[in-house]
Amino acid sequence: MDTREFFNKLAPTWSNFTTEEQIKKAKTLLDKLDIKEGTRVLDLACGTGVISNTLYNYSKRNVLAIDLSDKMIEEAKRINENSHIKFINQDFYTFNTIPFDYIVIYNAYPHFLELDKFKKKLYDLLEENGKFMICHSLSREALKGHHSGEVSTISRDLKEVKEEASFYNDLFDIEYAYEDDKSYMIIGRKKCIKI
Repeated sequence: MDTREFFNKLAPTWSNFTTEEQIKKAKTLLDKLDIKEGTRVLDLACGTGVISNTLYNYSKRNVLAIDLSDKMIEEAKRINENSHIKFINQDFYTFNTIPFDYIVIYNAYPHFLELDKFKKKLYDLLEENGKFMICHSLSREALKGHHSGEVSTISRDLKEVKEEASFYNDLFDIEYAYEDDKSYMIIGRKKCIKI
């Protein structure tokens, strides 16, 4: 089963797992990014739009939310009434648009298996000094358990956060790399590289 097929299968019930407590937890993580009003934000691998409204509340500017799963996007459009969020069914690697100030990957990072390609695409889609945020409202160990069985074919185990973050050092300045028994987070700022 590929990633799109797996998440298409889960889409109709995905929003049942989203609680107010999870949204509050996500907001606590997103506060670390310090998104200012007017900034352009991409909600990458948005699923059913769990954090899309929160991102809009920070930026007060239209938020673009993309996901590989067409069924997740259908569900996101059905349950989110905010006209300032544009949900698009799109493969991140073929996605082209004007650059973003922030790209946020919430609870989806282990499903990006081609890390070199992923890092380059983040770099290409960010403004100069733009930031990416990888965040999970689960610990690395909890994620490992969560992604066992069938999911293991479309995900990977995360490394210790500082080691995982060091992979991005050639193209990004890592501003924050933290994990505990409830969360996992990396924030990187795009370097200005002169060629």
